Amino acid sequence: MRLIVDKILWGALILLFGPTVMIVASWNALPGDNLYGVKLALEKTALALASPSYATSGNLQIKYTERRFAEAKQLMASKQSIQGLPYLDQQIAQTKKVIENAPNKEAQVALAKQYITTLSTVSTDLETQKQSITQSPQPLASAQPQQIATPIPTPTLRPTVTQTPVIGTREAPTSPPTSTPKATSSPTSTPRPTPTPIQIAQVATTTPISTGQAVAALQINQTQQNVSQTIADLQELVDKDDDDQKNNRRKQEEGKGNKEDKNETKSDQDVNARGKEPKRND
Repeated sequence: MRLIVDKILWGALILLFGPTVMIVASWNALPGDNLYGVKLALEKTALALASPSYATSGNLQIKYTERRFAEAKQLMASKQSIQGLPYLDQQIAQTKKVIENAPNKEAQVALAKQYITTLSTVSTDLETQKQSITQSPQPLASAQPQQIATPIPTPTLRPTVTQTPVIGTREAPTSPPTSTPKATSSPTSTPRPTPTPIQIAQVATTTPISTGQAVAALQINQTQQNVSQTIADLQELVDKDDDDQKNNRRKQEEGKGNKEDKNETKSDQDVNARGKEPKRND
């Protein structure tokens, strides 16, 4: 009996704390991780609970955009992976749709202005990440300085003079000095100049980027275009609302002016009418 009770208690603990453990474990999951799907499912659940309030659900969508970008940024910085960018593009499109389906103009403009600020920051950080990826190519040539071979000159020996010693009292005829030639070194060939260390360093800095870096740059460019287009569309909504407010204020001012003109015209007519009344004889 006790064994059955223990099993029931353990089952209840697993049912109660199992989801909590998964929630905590999936909080820092990134695209490609096993628990990343759990993280997205929890976000959808939070959106469903907040759906009755447009302001709350709209702010959640903006927070999710910031979260998608933080995940993509972490993958690009640590692994130079662009696996998080498609999730960012999807979240941007979803948040834009929520803003366009706002229940009223005031809430739509307020959320659009907030989202424009967020996307502007995302666009700036994306450019920084792209520069970081594309400006760190692997060098193809070594930049170590090389020694230039310098030819060693061979000295040329001059001929030496030998004299024949004198025998007896007579002077022996002096023979002309005989020179003993010595072999001279043959001319050495001058080696070709070797590139200096400065030239080698210049070759290393002009190395093209790799294929993986080019693909990453193209994907970042595509996401940047998506961000720029979304900002332009939302800015058009904000500008249109500003124009409508200006037109309404101008109409109100014109209405007040017309009303004042009518009042002045009526006053003038009353004065003229009083002036045309016949005088009474006492």
